[in-house]
Amino acid sequence: MTKENDHAGLFGLGQADTAYQQYFKGQSYLHSLVGAESEIDVHVANVTFEPGCHNNWHIHHHGFPIFLVTSGEDWSKENELSARDRSLITIACLMTSGDFPQLKAHLKMGKDHGLTKEEVVATITHLAFYAGWYKMWSTMGLAKEVCGE
Repeated sequence: MTKENDHAGLFGLGQADTAYQQYFKGQSYLHSLVGAESEIDVHVANVTFEPGCHNNWHIHHHGFPIFLVTSGEDWSKENELSARDRSLITIACLMTSGDFPQLKAHLKMGKDHGLTKEEVVATITHLAFYAGWYKMWSTMGLAKEVCGE
């Protein structure tokens, strides 16, 4: 950003976010609004992304995020690709890349988005011919944890 006030939004731009840089490609800024040391034991922050910055999907292990979008564009495109189909594509990509820690979380999201156990098993089995059998067996173990036997 060229000036402190560019794209500052409702809560202000904040400082360049270096602590969580591993979760973003490009520059993001973090402005703490309520610190974790507060009486309510929650951290509230405004995150601003420079144009072209991308979020690498990640999991919040302590608590959960609440997103209040105050400006920008929504790229979810639910009218073009359903959350169910997006989950299926993400599962396929994560299996073929061998990103198993992320895969378990996305298998859970896929189930929440309407994927059935049969669809997940069929997808994993189909991908075994392209991604390799060891990735299939690793993924099938995660699917059993998430979907049951």
